[in-house]
Amino acid sequence: MTTTTRVNGVVHVDSACVQCLTPFSDSSMDHQVIRNRLMNLSDESNPRASNPDDRIERVTAILRDAPSGQFFTIDVTVDSADQCRSYWHALDPAGYPNAVIMAYVHTHPQYLNERFRCKEPGTSTDGRGGGSDLDWRGMRSLYRLPQYRDIFKPVFYVLANDFVYKLDPSKKRGVDRRPILRWDKGVCKWVRFVAT
Repeated sequence: MTTTTRVNGVVHVDSACVQCLTPFSDSSMDHQVIRNRLMNLSDESNPRASNPDDRIERVTAILRDAPSGQFFTIDVTVDSADQCRSYWHALDPAGYPNAVIMAYVHTHPQYLNERFRCKEPGTSTDGRGGGSDLDWRGMRSLYRLPQYRDIFKPVFYVLANDFVYKLDPSKKRGVDRRPILRWDKGVCKWVRFVAT
């Protein structure tokens, strides 16, 4: 976003980027603290590395403090990860008695239609985006854990280089691979009082 105004022979220019996920369809994604964490999570995945072996999946949880309604994130414990997989531990809801675990977000450090071999023998990316079969199985397994049976079911998001995907537990695995949000990252600039 840029605005330019001339006052008494001096050009005033203000420009700023808007860090956003568009359209804002999920309330947790409307908060700057969440957007900042997602941008950092994406960057930590090294998604633009030309060698896919230098990329790595990252995982965080989005929580909402019940008394204040404020959102915050907690990085979850990851046993191991590479550019195609992450083996992580879900948070125990009992450890957060005043908060609701709203979502889990993990990265897929790849672009739509990008294909490469994974470190695990015989596996590769399919280029289709969205959650992998392992992601869908993991979501359903988490929902069956005793500590998650009778509480709000966290949403699962996949943050790829291009889009954010939401795994919908009401759909069959892999049925809907359309992104719900376009991932737009910008560089902020503030330029003032440019004399001409």
